[in-house]
Amino acid sequence: MASSNDIALMAKRPPAGYLDLFSASQQGLQQSVNIIGVVSDVMVPGKTQGTDYQMTFTLLDNSTLPNGLRVKFFRKNLFDMPAIQSIGDVVVLRKIKVDIAGVASSTVH
Repeated sequence: MASSNDIALMAKRPPAGYLDLFSASQQGLQQSVNIIGVVSDVMVPGKTQGTDYQMTFTLLDNSTLPNGLRVKFFRKNLFDMPAIQSIGDVVVLRKIKVDIAGVASSTVH
């Protein structure tokens, strides 16, 4: 299995319209950003205390070694979660928001 450093080195500079993960984590509150990263950690989706489902995963790119950016993904329907199969998958997220702690969240329903 590839190490976190090996996985992150596979990621290239983001295309136009996307931010590297470090830059995305520095954006102001309520700013929507587009990001691409390599999955380094993923938790199985589960039900929140409300009516939504939540999935948490960590994305890496060259700008965030070795820690990455934690993503909390919320959806009303479990089947609308990202189809992450395993560590090393590439994830593209559009119009997500980053909170003051540098955690990215997607809450579009």
